Amino acid sequence: MRSWVSSFAFILLAGCGSVKGCGSSAPAPAPAPAPKAEAPRPAAPEPPEARFARKYLVIVHSSPTPGEGQELVEKIRTAGLAAEVQRLSSTPFSSLRPCLEVVIAGAFADKDSALALARKLDGAGVKNYLKNSGALAEDREQREADCREQAQLQAAAAARPDTAADPRFVDLRGPRTFVLLSSEPQDTPGAALRPQGGDRGFWMASLPKDPTGTFKAGDAFNVYDKQGLVKSGCRVKGFASLNRGIPHFGYFQQAEEPDAPGCGNAWPVAELDCSLVGTRAMNMESPVFVLPASRPAPKYFPLQSELPAPLKASEEAALKSLPDYTQAREQGETHAKAQGEPLRESWVQTSATVGPRRFVVSIARFLTGEGHTECGGPDYGASVSRVRAVSEEGQGAFLANVNGESVVSVMDLEGDGTVELLTRAPSDSQRMALVREDGTPMATSFLPNCDCGC
Repeated sequence: MRSWVSSFAFILLAGCGSVKGCGSSAPAPAPAPAPKAEAPRPAAPEPPEARFARKYLVIVHSSPTPGEGQELVEKIRTAGLAAEVQRLSSTPFSSLRPCLEVVIAGAFADKDSALALARKLDGAGVKNYLKNSGALAEDREQREADCREQAQLQAAAAARPDTAADPRFVDLRGPRTFVLLSSEPQDTPGAALRPQGGDRGFWMASLPKDPTGTFKAGDAFNVYDKQGLVKSGCRVKGFASLNRGIPHFGYFQQAEEPDAPGCGNAWPVAELDCSLVGTRAMNMESPVFVLPASRPAPKYFPLQSELPAPLKASEEAALKSLPDYTQAREQGETHAKAQGEPLRESWVQTSATVGPRRFVVSIARFLTGEGHTECGGPDYGASVSRVRAVSEEGQGAFLANVNGESVVSVMDLEGDGTVELLTRAPSDSQRMALVREDGTPMATSFLPNCDCGC
């Protein structure tokens, strides 16, 4: 986000400043023309979120889904403590995890006042925790753009009709392997979630059949990651409604047993009969997905770090021509000057050769200090990246809605010569997708995180 500094001009008016000619009959020398001062510009109005910046927030609920937690608001109102209840987007604040809606019971400049309200809420049976919001984020515009992009990708995936042949992401719970049957949560009527094995973070309800009507017990899948095949011949042994979400740490510390999951929603899943323990999948270095065993294996195109010098130069120039590059650099220079640190710029360029085309990933990164930007850290960190498809003749076009930082692997899933990209969001390792080169999602997965992160 650009920093705007309002300047005010102060005009000093003086009378006669010379003895000669001041009150005498001698003609006074012509006064030098006064320099023209700019008219004062009014200060830019503060955004409404500014009054919550650097405040201790008493948080009673957080979720990526707006509108949740209304039952808590009603409980607070019944206790007579609802005077300061607000719903806020977490995205503008440097010390909050972006892309969440938080429900707060109050916001205070001093911690003692926040703790006093927290104790009253505890007495009313309302779970809560304190979090300092931090300053308004310098990169707010980018944070908001990232949240919009995530929401748009998720909406596009949800709107796309699923077929049995589609790739699907995997959720690993220790030795148990679950396949997501949809790209978004879906409630299953009558499914009563229960914690599994005493694990508060693992709530599930078994189902008699696939609620989406796509698969049946015994159907076979092969498991893949960014490199290739992980395990073949895994079969469906059952179906379930699986809650997916990362609760705030306080949820695991409360003395009484919870009666509901602490974050997220239920997804329809199929459980496979194979464990991925001891395989690459457990390293969590790559998203893991499945394809029906009847489908051919994807063809992978490795990303290489060596680019021909002319191609490297032309792709660098293409990235530098983007307004996003100019904005990130200008913001970095402003921050670096205020911080008294140099702005460092680095580049990473890789490419995958697919027939007569190259898919080039270009990333420009800007840093000050040690790059400590999380939770309102003092440094600056930003990147601008794109993926371009370049023909043998050197003609190129940016791929729509693809962040170069997110690209994990390049492949052809359908054997049609069209590229699919396996991606993982740089700001959220639990948000992943398989997208076609036109930006159309084939499969997505996200794991809501209700923890404060700082």
